[in-house]
Amino acid sequence: MLERSTQSHSIPARGALSLQAAQCFDSLHDLSRAYRFGPAEHALVAARLLNAQGEVLARAFHFPEGLPTRRERDIGLVAQARIAEHGVVEVMLQTRGFAQSVHFDAPGFVADDEFFHLAPGAEQRVRLTPESPGSPVPSTLGSVLALNSWAVVPIGMAS
Repeated sequence: MLERSTQSHSIPARGALSLQAAQCFDSLHDLSRAYRFGPAEHALVAARLLNAQGEVLARAFHFPEGLPTRRERDIGLVAQARIAEHGVVEVMLQTRGFAQSVHFDAPGFVADDEFFHLAPGAEQRVRLTPESPGSPVPSTLGSVLALNSWAVVPIGMAS
């Protein structure tokens, strides 16, 4: 079951804010599994910090029962790329399910972020910088993999 909660807060520069995740919901949720009321009702707790423009500043993940060890056939991970300035390629990732430790296999390119998690329904933009500046961008860039999925997702070029 996917349940969401949204709250708005103002945090001054160099300020801090501490929230109790359980207070974000109207009903009781044992998010830390402290009470052990029967089987776990969830496997993942994800949080995002957004600025006023809606840009993601930080993400946090909590796995009450530990990191997932089961791999799924398809988590709905999609990778669309477009060429930016100086041969840099911007890849937009989207996922239907949880994507664990996302990794790029793009020979000749270095990703500016690797081995991050993506929450269900989330998206993230990653820049791939060519190892040899000035070299042409190949038509086949490579692929994206998530540790909890068997699927090898090709990086498709946007038209």
